[in-house]
Amino acid sequence: MDPPYDRGFEKRVLEYLSDSSLVYEDTQIIVEASKETDFSYLQDLGFEIIREKTYKTNKHLFIEKAGKRGSMLRAIYPGSFDPVTFGHLDMIRRSGQIADELIVGVLNNKAKTPLFSVEERVRILEEVTKDLPNVKVMAFDGLLVEFAKQIGAKVIVRGLRAITDFEYELQMSQTNHKLEPEIETMFLTTSLEYSFLSSTTVKEVAAFGGDITQFVPELVVDKIEEKMKTKRRV
Repeated sequence: MDPPYDRGFEKRVLEYLSDSSLVYEDTQIIVEASKETDFSYLQDLGFEIIREKTYKTNKHLFIEKAGKRGSMLRAIYPGSFDPVTFGHLDMIRRSGQIADELIVGVLNNKAKTPLFSVEERVRILEEVTKDLPNVKVMAFDGLLVEFAKQIGAKVIVRGLRAITDFEYELQMSQTNHKLEPEIETMFLTTSLEYSFLSSTTVKEVAAFGGDITQFVPELVVDKIEEKMKTKRRV
């Protein structure tokens, strides 16, 4: 489906398809829409997003009938991942061992100016997680619980590096639970060797020409070096 953008045609067609004999149990609907198009209504129509590809101005959504995958546990691990670190990858691997399917949700925060665009972060994460068959990468903006509801995720995974993280994360989890009582939050403590590590630390070390190979994958090292060279030229 590739209707004119931002005119509500996607919703009207999906409303029709939700009660149509055209859609079978194994039908997959692919929708092209603008990045800003809201699909939070999908669950009410009996659909769920199983995959999303985001581009510069638009996105592709892969949609199936909700519940098709039975009692499969789908979890979401959200973050900015600007850039993704070994600490993030450790959390992704461990979360992927708990959930049947793990969605790595890449936040597109328009109030900030990230080092990497959301499209770049998605591509990098897809590359560094390609050996994890049950992990998928999707971009999102807006409320996390709304995105979790859209994709049928029942669990939000959050990492705790130190006790100071807990108060903020507890408040967020309680707020999310108030908004969507059916979605739970699961806390995982960061592995000891990564308890100090953050994306901010990586960027600060890189900005002063420090060695970041022990913090991020080689692919990310190369990408950061390219960004830093561009900044110095400017």
